[in-house]
Amino acid sequence: MIIIINNTVAVIDIGSNSIRLMIAKIEGQSIKELVKELETTRMGEGLGKSGYIKPDATYKSLSVLSHYLDLIENYGAKLCSVIGTSALREASNSKDFLKKVKHKLGIEVEVISGTKEALLSAKGALYDKTPEKYLVFDLGGGSLELINKDVELVKSIQIGAVKMYEKFSDYTGYVDLDKIYNEVMKVLETNIEYNKLGLGSKEYLVGVGGTATTFAMLDQKLIQYDHNKIQEYYISNERISEITLRLNNLSLEERKKVAGMPKNREDIIVSGGGVLWALLDYLSYDGYYASDRDLLYGMIFEEISRRLNT
Repeated sequence: MIIIINNTVAVIDIGSNSIRLMIAKIEGQSIKELVKELETTRMGEGLGKSGYIKPDATYKSLSVLSHYLDLIENYGAKLCSVIGTSALREASNSKDFLKKVKHKLGIEVEVISGTKEALLSAKGALYDKTPEKYLVFDLGGGSLELINKDVELVKSIQIGAVKMYEKFSDYTGYVDLDKIYNEVMKVLETNIEYNKLGLGSKEYLVGVGGTATTFAMLDQKLIQYDHNKIQEYYISNERISEITLRLNNLSLEERKKVAGMPKNREDIIVSGGGVLWALLDYLSYDGYYASDRDLLYGMIFEEISRRLNT
């Protein structure tokens, strides 16, 4: 019997700020990226106060997922995995959302733990790297993950760019950066014992997630997203603080015109910068290396592992 395996695969990540798709070709144990899409849906908007996903976010998410299914079909890809992260972990109406997605689109969504999210992010970020040299962080809309495989540190903390914006902004775009800094420091100190981070042997800090890559774009004033210019780009905490302070003094409309600003990120980018600023200070790193190989890559590596073990 001849078994034909479809080597063109697709994975979807339903996050607090956006829904992302990646279609790739598996070549042995390597990944050839074919398509990467991101649509802002703000699943986590208002979640801290209301505790539930808003109807508008549900409607937009269903529309985005339907569009992604069309793209997957056009590429003849196999949809391997659809995961939900922070917003779907926390929302009181998560099950209702999952039922709607299953009923209308036939998609089974796996809501993963913060620990699994962290491990998948690290797996993607450390593609082609020596794990022993790296500490990885993944800053999303609703959570922050920290991974140091040497000391088996895997932490998921409820700090994110969207959450901090909603908590410390006046909704004109301006945020209280001092309050964000203090909040992040307090939460990190409460959740992580610094002397157990195992930082001594770590030569590099790798940052994944929309905030980490956006600051790499802003520092280079990139008009269009360019993987080759983002991947392994180093940005210092000094530049992060400079950019964050400058943006905080601009209106939302003015931020849209700043070179390197992605669409629909002009509101939460300052709060994200505030989290980065505090995180790097807490970890005593002068900067980080950006990576756009993240959770999506980790999901495809998981598919490769499944195939090797069957």
